[in-house]
Amino acid sequence: MAANYEITQTRNGLRICARKDMKLWGRILASSFFAVLTLSIVDSFIGNWSWTLALIVAIGTFTTARGSVAELRATNVEFITMGNLGRQGSRITRIVCTGDVRRLEFRAQRASVAGSTQ
Repeated sequence: MAANYEITQTRNGLRICARKDMKLWGRILASSFFAVLTLSIVDSFIGNWSWTLALIVAIGTFTTARGSVAELRATNVEFITMGNLGRQGSRITRIVCTGDVRRLEFRAQRASVAGSTQ
């Protein structure tokens, strides 16, 4: 997955946005699944028009399935996080006051090696 990072300075702090785009095969699989689901449900109700509706649902799903987004807004008063790159579609918002933070540290993600302990 391709990850994009955007850092913007705002009037009262920083805004850091991270995006992970969904792979093409994942978007195709999701749109196919929802098209078949729509076709199976709607076919008995509207007959031949169900194919058109299933195609519209597939195109809509393909264009809207983008991936996951996480955002951090850091001000001198608080840290606000929205989203989660670990879970698809999760828009959790958490707020932490800067007085509750003892220190900040950066940890690079390491690839796990077979047999190693962390």
